[in-house]
Amino acid sequence: MIGGSASFDNQHTKSTNNTSTSLKINPQFGFFFADNFAVGALFGINNSKYFRSWSVSPFLRYYLKSFYAEVSYGFEQHKVVNYSKNNSSVLNGSIGYAVFLNDNVALEPSFYYSPSFNDGDYFGSRYGLQIGLQIYLNR
Repeated sequence: MIGGSASFDNQHTKSTNNTSTSLKINPQFGFFFADNFAVGALFGINNSKYFRSWSVSPFLRYYLKSFYAEVSYGFEQHKVVNYSKNNSSVLNGSIGYAVFLNDNVALEPSFYYSPSFNDGDYFGSRYGLQIGLQIYLNR
């Protein structure tokens, strides 16, 4: 599978107590290793008024008919504008639904939550609604 998602999300940064809305783009690719299970890599680019970041995370996705649940855990480098630049670990979780437009292409609306941790301490979180587009090869 090849595709990705885009989202507008609400973000809270603990260190500066800022809350903002941002645009996040997540290209991803993966493959099915067993019935209803896919693994792959998820990349993230996030930009808002107070916060900029990029991330890379392996993911695991499970399908139950057209519904899916996805979890990933990886590395994120973020910069709070005019404050600091840090590396952290980021956890992503989402649940969604694959709406197939044809045999190989699906729109995937989902809800997600993503907390970040810096040296084991809670750094901040993002949550929101995202819309994805996936191309399923050899389906």
